[in-house]
Amino acid sequence: MTSANVPPPIPVFLSEEELVELTGYRRYSRQAARLRNIGWTFIVNAADRPILSRAYVDQQLGLTGAHGASDRGSYSRIPPNWAALNTPSRVKRGAR
Repeated sequence: MTSANVPPPIPVFLSEEELVELTGYRRYSRQAARLRNIGWTFIVNAADRPILSRAYVDQQLGLTGAHGASDRGSYSRIPPNWAALNTPSRVKRGAR
């Protein structure tokens, strides 16, 4: 693979715009309050900006694979088990 075909590296931390999209707020204090409200762990840098690692966000959003690697950009996903939808439920319902 030549250097022309290598994609740029994915940043380790979310950008300011990604943090705005995630929290819905532009003010750093509001972003931090929102992150605390949903129980997410983050650090605050010297500029009072919340810093979140991309790996942590992927984990919190369920985008991390079984081995800890991000599935982002991967098309090798487990197909759904459509046959399970046709199987009768084994849950017994109460008498009506």
